[in-house]
Amino acid sequence: MAHKREAELIEKTLQGRAEAFDELVCLYQDKVYNLIYRLCHHHQDAQDLTQEVFIKAYESLPDFQFKSNFYTWLYRIAANLFFSRERHAKARTVIKTIPIQVSAGDRPTERSGELPPAPGADPGDLAQGRETLEMIQQAIDSLDDGQRMVVLLRHVEGLEYLQIAEILQWPVGTVKSSLHRARLELREKLKHLEDSK
Repeated sequence: MAHKREAELIEKTLQGRAEAFDELVCLYQDKVYNLIYRLCHHHQDAQDLTQEVFIKAYESLPDFQFKSNFYTWLYRIAANLFFSRERHAKARTVIKTIPIQVSAGDRPTERSGELPPAPGADPGDLAQGRETLEMIQQAIDSLDDGQRMVVLLRHVEGLEYLQIAEILQWPVGTVKSSLHRARLELREKLKHLEDSK
């Protein structure tokens, strides 16, 4: 169910008040950008696709049913556009209608999720930790697009199975089985990390 504030902003947007949609963009652009960046690892592509998500959302807003959270609906648009882009792998036209500004502090990096080193930390341990994170990232990147999306939505975004099913428009059972296969695959790919402990 859409939150009260979201519902108000959506209604105002539908009444032609563009500043209300600008507020929705401000509320959710970083979340959408972060998800896409974790999928493609390219800042410009993530920014372009985030732009497309909000353009599509603006155009499709009359179809929003208020039965789900607005961000769940946005993630569904993001997932559809990402999968479509991956399928077609063709250049996209960037439409610069809605300004998307991602602050540097909110922008994921190749070391996203890495904690700052503790004072006096051993450089060798830091290098090993960074190497481990890179191996985990590579293992996730090697999954197929659907499994990667499920892993990110579940373990990075912290969404429930029902929310993921709604975003991907898959049965809940498919979400669970896809996540199970992804976990098995990741365990196999990262087995050497466990063995080395």
